Amino acid sequence: MHDPNPEILEEVEDCICRVKEFHAVKGRKIHNAIKRSRKGREGLKEFEQFNLPIPDDLKAMYWHHNGTKVSSSFSKWESSVFFEFAWYPIDMVIRGNKIMRLEKQN
Repeated sequence: MHDPNPEILEEVEDCICRVKEFHAVKGRKIHNAIKRSRKGREGLKEFEQFNLPIPDDLKAMYWHHNGTKVSSSFSKWESSVFFEFAWYPIDMVIRGNKIMRLEKQN
């Protein structure tokens, strides 16, 4: 797996920090779910085995973070507000792709 483009990585990292700070200032608890984790990077290695193109901006999002943790303490709106779509942890993305591949085989 090659590293994301450094300029895109820096830009995405800045966006993540600004969004997290914005929600913290507004008193929204969703900012607690945006945490640094190398699980996203480790998951990207497995995801690449599907031989699907991974856009650099998406790769950059998972480089230091692993999506927003799905939690029963957040409403559906809160868990999907980040970047106006649900940013699932990489293991959920991988499982979804495995299921789709199995369904196509059957």
